[in-house]
Amino acid sequence: MTYRERREARAKKLREWGEKRIERGAVTVQSVESNGAWSDHAFITQPGHIPGRQRMIDSYDRGCANARRGEAMVSQAEAIEAQTEAAIYDDDPDAIERLKARIVDLEAERERKKAANAAARKAGREQPYSTTNVGARIRDAKARIESLERRAIQGEPWRYYNAAKRGGPCGLCGEDVEGKQIFYRKVSGEVRHYACHCAQK
Repeated sequence: MTYRERREARAKKLREWGEKRIERGAVTVQSVESNGAWSDHAFITQPGHIPGRQRMIDSYDRGCANARRGEAMVSQAEAIEAQTEAAIYDDDPDAIERLKARIVDLEAERERKKAANAAARKAGREQPYSTTNVGARIRDAKARIESLERRAIQGEPWRYYNAAKRGGPCGLCGEDVEGKQIFYRKVSGEVRHYACHCAQK
């Protein structure tokens, strides 16, 4: 599974969980509001502790809290979807082509800013735009292209970690790696026990 696919799956789960919470919250609130006592002003405002009234209030509050939590989860899912749509991940099959297109756009943006700055100086005004950030983004994109092209030739490098935080099967022996010394590949997500990897060599 690619990183993009993992992000999309995460957003899908969050959206599903959020929508279920919203639905449960709405059902709870509707159930309380349909109780005739809820609209009885004298009952609701009567002084003192009334267990039945308190149960209704608690239930209503839980329903509202559930709905708010669900809305937050849906909002988070939407943010992940938007980020995923705009991002270029290293394991995207068209990553290099998209990065090259991004560089073209950034270089055009830099030239527009330079032209605007030149016009401002000529008119005796202060420089309106900084091109530092654009230049840094261009350099970053070029560095990523070099890294991806090198990886296409040499293969993705293995990284070492002294204790896997998450579980998953070793690519060689199939046993769980959580808490063990591992080698892993960041982009593909492939993971191996330290001992299995060393024995493979």
